[in-house]
Amino acid sequence: MIDTRKSETTAIGALVEALTPKVEGPSNSTKIVIGQEVFYLPPNYLDFVRAGEIYRVLEYLYTQKTKKTSTAANFRGYGNEAYNPFNSIEEFRAHMEPVFISRAKAADFEFKAYDFQQEYIHELLAYFGGFHEQLKYLDPSKKVIIVMGGYGLGKTFLLRCFASNPYQSFHFVRAKELEEMIRNGDYEHFKSIAYNWIKPASTADYYRQSKLALYVDDMGTEETEVKSYGNTNNVIQMIIEHRYEKMRYQQGLNLILSTNDSAETIRKKYGERAYDRLKEIATFYVMPDHPSLRQIT
Repeated sequence: MIDTRKSETTAIGALVEALTPKVEGPSNSTKIVIGQEVFYLPPNYLDFVRAGEIYRVLEYLYTQKTKKTSTAANFRGYGNEAYNPFNSIEEFRAHMEPVFISRAKAADFEFKAYDFQQEYIHELLAYFGGFHEQLKYLDPSKKVIIVMGGYGLGKTFLLRCFASNPYQSFHFVRAKELEEMIRNGDYEHFKSIAYNWIKPASTADYYRQSKLALYVDDMGTEETEVKSYGNTNNVIQMIIEHRYEKMRYQQGLNLILSTNDSAETIRKKYGERAYDRLKEIATFYVMPDHPSLRQIT
């Protein structure tokens, strides 16, 4: 345990506040390596704090940074565990805000988090960061989330920003793309995307996760009766049935769907059977209505 004597507590508190991993330090600083992190301590710290005490503080900080998140249950059956470097939702937000800005810049618009988006952003931060005690709508025990709302609310943009996240990273595909795969008879490609979870190109990416979940954007824009070699297929219905069977046995990774349709329209498009199964395995999140961001920006 950290020595709590006043003379050292003050110094250690200042050390914890001031320290961040650095590429290099002053020539007269003390270098300490813990795991893969390198810390450079200003010389004056060693004048009044024992080196062993500093080392224990740094070791504690490193352990906290690399602790496994409780969301590891999502990787059941794959021998994988989530890696969460964020100790608070505020830290996760600070990490994500540059992602929002850079993705917006790539799409040639300026990102601004409007007040009417804040609840949605906070919900995604809590869900994908593993801070589930702060969730108001999404249920992490259900592995399907359906984000619903009108045009221009920021559903797709914000979800895509979370493609690499500590809870469950995911692969992005549009519903129309899945439709085209089936229409062209490319069943193997369809199955590799919709049924078999994609492996990241590098284990260093996606918070060390070995398989990616699936995000299907614009559910409802695809043709619900796709003809291929004399067969009629409903691609979203097929995915729902597959995920339902997997989740009955606590297998499989998350499925994320976004749509402009209402719950009643979803029921009509995909049938009572698929809709009832969605109600069992999914959380429906309806975004609050507000002016289209495309008009605002």
